[in-house]
Amino acid sequence: MRLAPKLMQAASRLTYPDHALAEDLVQSALVRGYEMMLAGTFEIGPGSLSWFVRGMTTDFLAYLRKYGRCTSLAPDHHLLAGHVDESTINPPCFNEVISENLILAIQSLPAEQRACLELVDLADCTYQEAAKTLGVPVGTVRSRLSRARLYVAAHLSRQEKNS
Repeated sequence: MRLAPKLMQAASRLTYPDHALAEDLVQSALVRGYEMMLAGTFEIGPGSLSWFVRGMTTDFLAYLRKYGRCTSLAPDHHLLAGHVDESTINPPCFNEVISENLILAIQSLPAEQRACLELVDLADCTYQEAAKTLGVPVGTVRSRLSRARLYVAAHLSRQEKNS
């Protein structure tokens, strides 16, 4: 349960703007981990967060394949409308590390790029682990990650110029 807030952050970034889906992903991941702990095939350790995030990412992509892509709203739509509890997505310690502009940039990425960025840059997975989790070649992970990083950098640059 101590990983739950970090899992919720990761799931919220993946599923933006669908907060209910993020909660479902976290619950599913925690139940899977608990069942595996009871079976003796899983122990909480240093790599546990990455394990959970990879599982949530896999579940999210399966959801997208089954039900289609998430519809995109304006990046700040849920923040302005107040539909999501911001403290759940961005607890105070998280805001110290990642700015609101960066969060908005990540949330506005296409789901495939957001998943790559989440796995490699935020969950510290290797390219190979991300490729295996996403079911794509390593080159695809590199390409999506490159496009995601360029978009985020451009978004932050625009925000800096507007400030």
